[in-house]
Amino acid sequence: VMSLTALLARSSAASGRAVNAQTAATVMAAREYFGGRVVAFGHGVMVDGADIFDNNQLRLNMVHWLNRSGNSNVVFSSGHGEGGDTNIKTLITQHGFNVIQTVAPLTSNSLASAAVLIVDGSLDFTTNEIETVRQFVQAGGGLCMSGLGWWWVSYHAGQTMADYPMVKLAAPFQITWGPEYVSDPNNLHPIKTLLVGK
Repeated sequence: VMSLTALLARSSAASGRAVNAQTAATVMAAREYFGGRVVAFGHGVMVDGADIFDNNQLRLNMVHWLNRSGNSNVVFSSGHGEGGDTNIKTLITQHGFNVIQTVAPLTSNSLASAAVLIVDGSLDFTTNEIETVRQFVQAGGGLCMSGLGWWWVSYHAGQTMADYPMVKLAAPFQITWGPEYVSDPNNLHPIKTLLVGK
């Protein structure tokens, strides 16, 4: 079993400063939740983007760390507006994992064979789906989430961060997204979301 320290030590984790702020910003969060584990990324590109720097190593470390059962089934959520996740599916398949695509709604049956669930952004979850995911993690499952808080508030007039489906999904795990973004103006690698731990 890989610890969070090992997860981060074996790959670089991006961080930066919020615009006009003097404090460090978090773009990745991880925690244990009862029998399971949760990882949240501040941008979908960190889950399924190009292999720049050592992103693929980070992704592999993440899947291994989330997989407490030893089962090789990784379920990808779809039907809620998630990303396509082609790169990570290819990567983990090449490293012995089985990729399973499930279509909304997420149910205990659709997660029954899963060791890890990956939700790469979403535009909608029911309260039953959120509770199903919480129970899945509590029972020992691994959950990877990505989201874009700044995108939600920028493109959903009249809505707040509390309305963002990824915030609702992450709430049981005390992880949330904020409306800010971070960027690296010196190296021109913008990462436009800030995760906020409670």
